[in-house]
Amino acid sequence: MKLNLRVYGSLKLIIGNRNIVIDVPEHTTLNELPDVLKVTFGKEFYQLIKGDPAFKGMRVLIDGRDLFTLAGLETILYEGNTVTILPPFVGG
Repeated sequence: MKLNLRVYGSLKLIIGNRNIVIDVPEHTTLNELPDVLKVTFGKEFYQLIKGDPAFKGMRVLIDGRDLFTLAGLETILYEGNTVTILPPFVGG
């Protein structure tokens, strides 16, 4: 299935684009997403988002809703969802 992925900061630098459409297996959970993205974007991207728990210190939105207002890392992703990953920003 296809997802829209939006990334910012250092994640954008690795991918080379802020918005990208990606293919993931049906019913992938947010917790499984780093492993799926590792195949496409490589180890450096994976190391930034994996953490324990996944996305530790990052803000993750699914269709504009924070993952904590959904089912957390067990949130199931569906065709056409937009997943936004915001790493911590430093500076002003």
